Amino acid sequence: MKNILILTISLLSLLIFSGCEQMMNKEKKSMTSQVEKQPEIKEEYVETGVLAVGAQLYKEQMQQACKMSGYTLARKKSKEEWKSIAESGELAKTIEALCPELKYQNIWTPDIYEYLQRYALPEQS
Repeated sequence: MKNILILTISLLSLLIFSGCEQMMNKEKKSMTSQVEKQPEIKEEYVETGVLAVGAQLYKEQMQQACKMSGYTLARKKSKEEWKSIAESGELAKTIEALCPELKYQNIWTPDIYEYLQRYALPEQS
């Protein structure tokens, strides 16, 4: 009787632990696949930015280093020029050239791009 009880407990333990291991492996695979499915953020140009976030980022993170308002920075180029710069992946370099003291972070690009587009010089006809 004692042997049967020990054998039963051993089998139940084995089933429980193997089930937990399988669940953990499933969860790990799920998390890995979710990470793999996330789209890569390009280093520069990403179309989906938020104007208000760009304005706040500029004011809090960039304005002091740039020594000019965001409006003034945006008006250094036309909408077409900013678009071309962003599409070529040169937005960070261009902003750093205009604001030499700034340590630009690529994560700002979508929102800053929206902000620059909003206040840039109008497209020339």
